[in-house]
Amino acid sequence: MSIRYAVFQNSLQAGQFYPRPISENTRTLETLIRNISQKTTLSAADIQAVILAFIQEIIDGLLDGDRLNIDGLATFSVRLSQVMTAITDRFDFGQGGQLLVSTTVHPAVTSAVRSQATFEKLNLPAKQPLLVNFFDAASKQSGVYTAGSIGQIAGENLKIGDLSVADQGLFFISNSGGTETAVQVIQNNGDRKLVFEIPSGLTGNQRLVVRTRYTPTGALRSGELSEPLLPA
Repeated sequence: MSIRYAVFQNSLQAGQFYPRPISENTRTLETLIRNISQKTTLSAADIQAVILAFIQEIIDGLLDGDRLNIDGLATFSVRLSQVMTAITDRFDFGQGGQLLVSTTVHPAVTSAVRSQATFEKLNLPAKQPLLVNFFDAASKQSGVYTAGSIGQIAGENLKIGDLSVADQGLFFISNSGGTETAVQVIQNNGDRKLVFEIPSGLTGNQRLVVRTRYTPTGALRSGELSEPLLPA
């Protein structure tokens, strides 16, 4: 087990480079349950029941406004945000109120990872888009998409050279039939982040691909998110 990373040039500071973890896999709840079952005498069904009950207990506690301190794992709490004009105002989603769930990793987790971590440097091929993480604004989740919502890709070398050229851009590709749907509106076109409108009408599992040229006459380079996106 090693933390894989690659070294990238700092585009804002000449002569400086920085390491960045490369997450090639996502461990789903199903994966965690299977792994735990293999390490214990408990069945996968029993482990799933306990984990789901544990998650529900956290949700119930947050709904009561409690702060949950899970020793050795994390602390959970809720935060409220709203601009009010009088002491008598009430919190209201309809008046711009926002409820946020905060998570703070327990220091024991950070300490254990730091003390046990080993590292593997990846020598990446010629400069190409590296898609590390996708975030869906509507569901506030990673790894899933909501058609018609706002999506965000984080990574490296993501900036699309010429959005007016048909073979460059951000594309959703259906896993079932290979239908390719180009993203029409990209609000932020940056090296490390793309913010865009997810095309409406998408269904089923979708691959996410970036294609770009880094110079006007350069070769077309392509990068793909490691795991298909699921409908939210």
